[in-house]
Amino acid sequence: MLDADETAVQNQGLEYALAARGVASDRPVINAWQNAPQLAAPAMPGAVEALANIRKLGVTVIFNTNRDTPTAAATAATLNSAGVGPAEHLRTMFLRGDVDGKSGKDGRRLHVASIYCVIAMAGDQMGDFSDLLNAQGLAPLSRRQLASTGRIGALWGNGWFILSNPVYGPGLRGDLNEVFAPENRWQPVNIVETK
Repeated sequence: MLDADETAVQNQGLEYALAARGVASDRPVINAWQNAPQLAAPAMPGAVEALANIRKLGVTVIFNTNRDTPTAAATAATLNSAGVGPAEHLRTMFLRGDVDGKSGKDGRRLHVASIYCVIAMAGDQMGDFSDLLNAQGLAPLSRRQLASTGRIGALWGNGWFILSNPVYGPGLRGDLNEVFAPENRWQPVNIVETK
């Protein structure tokens, strides 16, 4: 079971649109991105090959994403176009709002575990593994302590695999033209600016 955005596929187009606006997040822009199939969104490096090899072993790959349920068709098209699918809503792809109507992923993880034997999880954020690690009000040091000790700490590398999020860091320093390749730039249409 793995996350979709920045784990299976790259959101360079969305990141470009946000950077061009000078904002870290903008809900109308994110909604427009998720509601349209992003057929040029590239897979994360190695994801196509890794997931193909996993499937050859007879393992079913499940996507568990916090994209909203109404974006199911566009999300499946994005994943399938990037070559990481097959992604099929409520079979091999689960979204926020599916199963229990909540934004946390634990309900979806429990649902998938009632159908499949989950042998590994991968993601780029702590919430891709347990909602406990995303608890509101949990201070960063407490979150780090919870994630690195006890039963949870023992899971890293033993079924839980966290991937580096490629949206920030020294590899992405530069202006918009230096960071975002022309073929991956995207801009929403008919969006009211939030500045």
